[in-house]
Amino acid sequence: KDLSLGSRNRIFKKLGYDKDLTLPATIIYKDKKPSVSIEGLTGIDRLYTLLKKYNLVNDNKLPLNYLNLIGTNELLDKSGISLLAFGNYEDENNADFEKNLWSLNKEYNLDINFMFLIDVIEAEGKQLEARMFPDSDMKVNAPVLYIIENGKVLNYIEGTASSTEIVEFLKNNGIINN
Repeated sequence: KDLSLGSRNRIFKKLGYDKDLTLPATIIYKDKKPSVSIEGLTGIDRLYTLLKKYNLVNDNKLPLNYLNLIGTNELLDKSGISLLAFGNYEDENNADFEKNLWSLNKEYNLDINFMFLIDVIEAEGKQLEARMFPDSDMKVNAPVLYIIENGKVLNYIEGTASSTEIVEFLKNNGIINN
């Protein structure tokens, strides 16, 4: 059941958080006082960075290589074949897609790069599309997994595909050995 705004604010006040807060939210307390918060939906990469900063996680590896726009452009500058996925944490299909990629990354020892499109403004998105699809008017969408070679898209599969379909796609494209 949803809380009324008044009930929610009373709970936050009891927790020592007296600011208006957009839900969902993550609040980190230090010395029993709210120290920092992330409001609204956020990606695992941002949450992990925050938890790492406050020594609340022990491991040093996220299940995917999470990239920002700079990292994505650097990936596109590399020679060779890469896997690049785009997601959007506001899309209901993204959570399942991301979990599928985590499992596949571990099971097949892949090196999957992942970027949240919500972090890209329109002009940057158009530049990214021009780099990835120089000879077409295709658009980058999410969720999707691209096979990139020397900065150009070789093939892709929509993120609504099942794990089995993604594995077959990767096998058919020589990423996973049969």
